[in-house]
Amino acid sequence: MKMAPAVVFLCFFWVQSSAFADSAGNGYRVAVIKSRLLAPYDQAARGINDFLSRKDPSISVDFYELDGDLHKWEEISRELVQSHTNLLMPVGTEAAQAVLSKDPGLPVVTAMVYDPFGTEGVLRGHDPDRFYGAPLKISWEARFRWLKKYMPGWKRYAIIYRPALNPSLIEDVSVIASAYGLEIMPLPIESLANLREMIENAYKYSDALLMTLDRTIYNQATAKELFLFSARYRYPVISFSPAYVESGALMSFSVLFEHNGQDAARIAWNLLEAKMVAPHSEEPADMQITWNLSVAKTLGIELSPEAKREIDQFIEK
Repeated sequence: MKMAPAVVFLCFFWVQSSAFADSAGNGYRVAVIKSRLLAPYDQAARGINDFLSRKDPSISVDFYELDGDLHKWEEISRELVQSHTNLLMPVGTEAAQAVLSKDPGLPVVTAMVYDPFGTEGVLRGHDPDRFYGAPLKISWEARFRWLKKYMPGWKRYAIIYRPALNPSLIEDVSVIASAYGLEIMPLPIESLANLREMIENAYKYSDALLMTLDRTIYNQATAKELFLFSARYRYPVISFSPAYVESGALMSFSVLFEHNGQDAARIAWNLLEAKMVAPHSEEPADMQITWNLSVAKTLGIELSPEAKREIDQFIEK
């Protein structure tokens, strides 16, 4: 008997999935499930709500929070059985993992997930006809285009990575970098015990270090070690998150969280309206560049006036 709600949930969602495109004019219902009560997720959720409300004032956007408890999804799913929900929008990796723990039978569009279809992406391997995502990841091409233009003296970039987790990373990035006349210095690492050695090699043989989203390498402790080295030896570190710029990285390429929500909502709207959506994971429409003025001063780096105009956020700490 305990399995009955889950069975009803799946069957109900499957019926809704096949019929939601015919409910135009009757008002769509979208469920936004946030991983936690955090400002970045709130901003993305606001972007979702604002975009969909502009498209159709009659649309209903219901908000749920997991509060970091993946089991809470079971309670939420039972509520959704009664709400005639047309589409699910998990915000954050935890929410996406919870929604995907059992096939919901509905289209799913993720927001606030770094690279949903990447090597370790939450959507990798799932049915491409019903699972979509708006990534937080900024393309390497966009990053190198900016660096080539405004940091012309930097020719070689180091990347510390785990080959077992991301075997094609260096090959993929090197192809893009070479198109801009740049070179990638790969630094494979097997254990964090070798991190200091990798950082020192990066300093000796490259112009800057490119951080990647790999929590097995970068965490609070290792980032602190990296940024202390950066300040002491005047070695630039480029991150993927403004939070790391506040902690000591020179700069970051990232996505505004509200814009990420809008990107996800755009995919959701096309699905609701039964329009073709391709690819299943779109590049972010906007890129945010964050620059740490204090770190730049320590490193002896001065931006040109033109480059300064392209910086979206300056941090001085």
